[in-house]
Amino acid sequence: MSPLKGKIAAGILAAMAFVLVSWLIIDGRHSVNADNDYMPLVLRTQVEQLKETVSNNPTTGTTLDVHLEILWRWINAFSFTGRVHDPQLTGFVASVRQDLALGIPADEVKYQGIKATTYLDGLVSILALLDKDPHTIGDININNSGPFVAGSYETIVVTYTIGNAAIEPGGGVLIGQHMMPDNMYFQTKDSAADNYVTIKTWRAGASFAREEIDFRGYYGRSSYLGMPRCFACAVKHCLRAM
Repeated sequence: MSPLKGKIAAGILAAMAFVLVSWLIIDGRHSVNADNDYMPLVLRTQVEQLKETVSNNPTTGTTLDVHLEILWRWINAFSFTGRVHDPQLTGFVASVRQDLALGIPADEVKYQGIKATTYLDGLVSILALLDKDPHTIGDININNSGPFVAGSYETIVVTYTIGNAAIEPGGGVLIGQHMMPDNMYFQTKDSAADNYVTIKTWRAGASFAREEIDFRGYYGRSSYLGMPRCFACAVKHCLRAM
């Protein structure tokens, strides 16, 4: 068993697929337009067109490279705001560009087992949501960020304060694990055992149902181990910002 014992209490996490990290990507084309937008007017026009296009006509192999370039410039501009975005964005663009450069047909390019065209449209939807409302995602805090003594036991409390995006019934918290120090398995059944995870909310009338799921993604399960790596806590009642 791992020596790490964590008790993670989260207020609620709208989507742990969003790892709350903003990557700073240097792009010399970045500037602010006259309307105090975080992107140049030309790029804003392209971004708005991209949003509308993918909402009505999903990206295809024919449009993948064009949409990818706009998405990449959008990510760069967005990063300078200091706001959070899905860290998969940069990895996705780099991976797809590499595959296209290797001559793999655009319709056959995949990222984490999903067609790149489909994955791109999903990322556009995520960025569009964050672009529309900078307070969609709330704030997250941790009570103890270390340093930790090797071999020690620690109790870690992560608190998430909901933003403007409510967590509707059926939504909830997804707790994944990083692939680098991923040498333990979270569990929710035995509070006296290693790697115990629990959750609670201070919102009256709200409750959670615990569930273990097989989840692939950032950071879901290590597929080569063939074991479930994530826990989901589904919300039974709507949770909204105070």
